[in-house]
Amino acid sequence: MEKWTNGLSYDSFSAPPEFSETIKETDEKLTPAEIRRFRERRDLFIRNPFHPLLKNHPLRGRYDGYRSFSVGGDLVVIFTHEAADLITLAAIGTHHELYGS
Repeated sequence: MEKWTNGLSYDSFSAPPEFSETIKETDEKLTPAEIRRFRERRDLFIRNPFHPLLKNHPLRGRYDGYRSFSVGGDLVVIFTHEAADLITLAAIGTHHELYGS
């Protein structure tokens, strides 16, 4: 299992410019309930990145080198663990939107 710091905070999350438009476009499609669930799961991730509800796991193929955690329902977040205290959000969306299935 990877080593993760307990020092994650809201400042630990970033999104690089190349993903900003994708995230912005997807965020506009999120319902208020999905935004609330994302915030709840983000907070849970900060406390315990491997909490079972998150289903945090490495990805393969198109997203090789990235990881994913569940927001609930069919909504997932794709991210990279850049450093002990830096998580870069790459995308948020449904399995179909992100993986095509």
